[in-house]
Amino acid sequence: MMLLDMHIHIKSTATRKETLVEKLREAQVDGGVLLSAMPRSMDEGAACWQERLQHVTELCRDSELLFPFFSSTLQSRMR
Repeated sequence: MMLLDMHIHIKSTATRKETLVEKLREAQVDGGVLLSAMPRSMDEGAACWQERLQHVTELCRDSELLFPFFSSTLQSRMR
């Protein structure tokens, strides 16, 4: 049976694919949806949106079971 996690947080753009894959294996998870690193509206030290988008896309590249999800900002919804 295949196990997909539909809510995998990426802590920061420093997360490496090798580390991610290792942690997924340890958890016996085959893949899922990767949420991009938090936007600056939630973390002042976060990378710009372009870097976060590139990072989550790169983590999913060449994987049939990893799917990127990108959030540009939550700031406008929080007002």
